[in-house]
Parts: sequence; structure tokens; C-alpha cells
Amino acid sequence: MQEEPAIKLIVPEVNGHLLIGDERIVASPNCTTTQLVVAINPLHKELRLSSLHVTTFQSASGAGKEGSEQLRKESLRIPVPKTEMVFRPQLFRNVVPVCGSITGSGESTEELKIKMETRKIMELPDLPVYATSTRVAVERSHSMSVVARFEKPTTAASVMEILSREGTGVEIPCDNSEYFTALEASGENLVYVSRIRVDKDDPRIVSLWVVADNLRKGAALNAWQIMKIIMNRKGWS
Repeated sequence: MQEEPAIKLIVPEVNGHLLIGDERIVASPNCTTTQLVVAINPLHKELRLSSLHVTTFQSASGAGKEGSEQLRKESLRIPVPKTEMVFRPQLFRNVVPVCGSITGSGESTEELKIKMETRKIMELPDLPVYATSTRVAVERSHSMSVVARFEKPTTAASVMEILSREGTGVEIPCDNSEYFTALEASGENLVYVSRIRVDKDDPRIVSLWVVADNLRKGAALNAWQIMKIIMNRKGWS
């Protein structure tokens, strides 16, 4: 994969300040990266991020309409010709441990996107990012397990307070015993963060469960938000 340093990669809640209004090309990142940085950036601003471990559970629609159609047919026991299969083996009743294709390093293209895009968007070029991307038998919305290590110790209550106060576009549960699922996120514009845990042996380590609609915030909504910022900067709104 080749990075384009001159092209701005934007998630408005994180680095929208980089847009000045005269850009001819602006990139919107991969859907998994988008929900990840929206959830983690408010914490980084106060606790200073030092490393990230991410495991994604990505829906069939992340591979386009062909992916959704394969899952639908498999669930109805309709044979899918090998030439039309997006996922191999079948996705229905299964978890496929690869998204995209495997590169020479052994990482998948999806895992490399998470690493490279997170570093660029958060302006942390040396951030250690470890990603495993999987495809699951869910029609819509991506889920991810995030383990973040920060420079400063914290508590679960403090993490919830930061996300509630600073997390633009983030929804957290009223009670930390509650949680969000991909089904609840489907059709919504927010990034949902729950299962907030701080390691009792190292209070600098925070675990999160993050879900979002990959077709909304992960794609169309993020692009629309970018456009709105540019229009505002040009005085077109």
C-alpha cells in the first residue's frame, strides 16, 4: 500500500482543523479507522495515547453489495458460485479471519489501512498499532475490540466522563454495565462506545467495545461532514 502524504485524510471530529477550504482532493478514510479515531481521540487529548491493539469484526456490507448478497444467499441456502463469492469459505455461520488480501508482511490490506490511517489522522507517525481484521456474519455495522495504552493512568469513570464531555459524535451508555451492538448501531450516525474497562494491574490500559454503521459514519456521513466544512470555509453555507 502506498501513502499519499500530500492528500489530507480527514475525520472532522479529529482533524477537521486541517481543512482550509481550497483543497481540490480530500480523502475519507476506511470505515474501521473512522470509528476507531472518533472513539479514541478524546481520550488521547487528555491521557496521551502510547499504543493501540485493535480487533475488528466487520460486517458483510463492508465488502459492498456483493458481500451483502453473498451473506443473504448463504442464509437462505441458495448456492453461490465460486466465481461470485466475495468471502471464502462461506460467511454465514462463520468468522473469516481476513479482510482484504494478505500482503507480503502477513498483514491484510485492511489491517495496514488501520495502522497507516490512524497514525496519519491522529498525527502520531510512530504510534504502535496492532490490528487483526475479521469478517463476521452480520449484514451491517462494524464492531471492534480496542485495547489502548496511555501515558497517564485513569479509571473507567474518568474515561466515561471524558467521552461524555469531549466525544463529539460518540454515544456511551448511562450505566457501564450496559453495552451497544452492531444491530443497534445500524442506521445511526453515531459511534457507540461501551464495555469500558481499565486494567487493575496497569491503570494506563483501557479496553473499549466500539460499534458504528459502516455505511453511515464509516462512509457517506464522514464525506458529507468534510464537504460541509469546506463549504463553510469558502463561505458557501
